[in-house]
Amino acid sequence: MSATGHWISDSISYNQKTRRGKKYDYHTYGVAGSEVEVDLLTGNHEILETEILMDLGRPLNPGVDIGQIEVGCSVENF
Repeated sequence: MSATGHWISDSISYNQKTRRGKKYDYHTYGVAGSEVEVDLLTGNHEILETEILMDLGRPLNPGVDIGQIEVGCSVENF
């Protein structure tokens, strides 16, 4: 089992007085889990099932978001 996370907010440059600049970054959240079968003697493994949940908020273009998820999930050999 493993978990990773990443956060960078260096690009926020909003000025309260002038009301100019970039106030927010674009954030998405997701989690994935896989059920895997591993033969401890040979090292052979098989991915039995993978579940992915994404929270994209309110999309500007739902087609773009769906495309990003489908492409990211289609990687079979890693």
